[in-house]
Amino acid sequence: MPSGRSGAKPKQKKQSSQLTGALTVVDLLMASRTLQAQQDGCRHNTRDAASPTHAQSGNHPDPQTKETSQILQQLMDIKTYVVAKIARSSREVKAEIQALGMRIAALETRVETVAIAHNEVVTHATQLKKHLLNLELEMEALSNRSRRNNLRIYGLPEDPNDTRILFKTYCSRRPR
Repeated sequence: MPSGRSGAKPKQKKQSSQLTGALTVVDLLMASRTLQAQQDGCRHNTRDAASPTHAQSGNHPDPQTKETSQILQQLMDIKTYVVAKIARSSREVKAEIQALGMRIAALETRVETVAIAHNEVVTHATQLKKHLLNLELEMEALSNRSRRNNLRIYGLPEDPNDTRILFKTYCSRRPR
């Protein structure tokens, strides 16, 4: 059980540090706005020699100025980090887009190859159908021609040997 409790504490610390980090960024942004407002105010007050800000800004560095410069430095660091992160992400996205472009080009090539092969198969199938139709017509014609030579005479036997004998017998007689 004690190990479970120790496991829970780091999670709480991690969550609180994330919240603190988020608050720190918000605080930095608010401090930057406050600093900008103060700097704008200082520009207007520099014209007035009797202003208390001008009197305090003598030769002694103001503690707020040091803190402000630290905040500005942190903001610049954050900006640099964010810009670098965006640039890296942009390069990664460009690389992925380029890779996808190459894959699409390869797929288009394959599709063109398949389309050409498909067209060849369709052409060949059409030729085979025409050839089959021609063969069927020729077979029908040959079948009809073979039947033309078959004569049937009723009353004569149809045994092949008998018909030869009858043919010879009737053909050998001369008409009178």
